Amino acid sequence: MGVFVGRRGYSLVELLVALAILGALMGSLALGFAGGSPEGTEDQRCVKAAHEAVQWLRGMIVRARAESRAFQFQVSVSSNVDRLEIFWLDDNRWERFNSAGRVYFKANLATNWVTYQPRWHTFSPGLTLWFYKDRSSRLPVGRIVITPLGAVNLTVF
Repeated sequence: MGVFVGRRGYSLVELLVALAILGALMGSLALGFAGGSPEGTEDQRCVKAAHEAVQWLRGMIVRARAESRAFQFQVSVSSNVDRLEIFWLDDNRWERFNSAGRVYFKANLATNWVTYQPRWHTFSPGLTLWFYKDRSSRLPVGRIVITPLGAVNLTVF
């Protein structure tokens, strides 16, 4: 009874654990070979860049209000562009958000300029910026709405 007898195999639990580990490794390798990238899909990169643009624009509005500075926001109404531009009216200086081709913007306006007035904290007029994943796309990924009262909201379709 106290004699040690050598084991000839593995228990069922040990085999199941080993198979689960191998399955997880094979699944992650299969995703890597299937074209998955660490940055995600083109739509995901576009949405991430649009979020960065919203944060940049909100930061410009907060800065303009805190420093009582008016600016004009230049937008494209004819083609998709990968940058947003602000022109400070007090010192005639430009500031730009450049997405480096990750997201493209186009406004739904009759004019290329929207003016921000810090005295009333308003945009005139309010606007909708549609954003796209490439320069030639006609189907937007989402929109950025800038209300006349200065709220900036992002919607993904």
